[in-house]
Amino acid sequence: NIEPRLEGLDDIYPQYKLLIKRFEKIDLFDNSSENIEFIKLFIENISTAGFGNNIEKKEDSFFEIVKGLKILISLTERDYENYIKNFSFEKIKSKFKDERNKYFEGLEKNIDLISKQVVTFPLTFAATAFASYQVKDKPIILLLVFIAYLLYTFIAFKILGITSYNIKCLGSDIDKEETDIEKNFNKNSLDFKDDFDKIKNKTKKIKKLLLYLKIILILM
Repeated sequence: NIEPRLEGLDDIYPQYKLLIKRFEKIDLFDNSSENIEFIKLFIENISTAGFGNNIEKKEDSFFEIVKGLKILISLTERDYENYIKNFSFEKIKSKFKDERNKYFEGLEKNIDLISKQVVTFPLTFAATAFASYQVKDKPIILLLVFIAYLLYTFIAFKILGITSYNIKCLGSDIDKEETDIEKNFNKNSLDFKDDFDKIKNKTKKIKKLLLYLKIILILM
């Protein structure tokens, strides 16, 4: 209040209130505590931005900081946001390793389900063919054999359909996670590229396998 040069500046009260707010943060118990990271960055920016470096009187340095308060807060907010993002990124990387393993486990489970179908295809077809040959002179029994095989085919299609749905949902989850990472961590998203490529390639191969199995089942 005793600094006459403040009259020539815009109202600094909003920046003053904002600075107090930024210098505090609320913890998990709704208590206010010092925001140490923001304060450190604020002090660093006073030096790096050169506030008060080109003044004749040392006592004028504080006025120079007050005069540039809006810019100083803006610079510090930018740096603080980058700090938070980098901190979050390390947590995301750690979490993604667990998620990646879950994706691969999900794919492996679906491959096991498909493998069981692959094994039953020739056995069921061979049994049906053998039964049909044995009762070729008995139309009613032959009809029952064909109905049984059609029912098996219907169930097999349903199982393949469930597997296709699982793979589709898994693919959607992967795409969503990749989009989120690219959006929030654009600069570091390349760190995940190899993992996403491996998951997507495996997903595409399983989709092709499912298509081939459906075609074979129809031909059989």
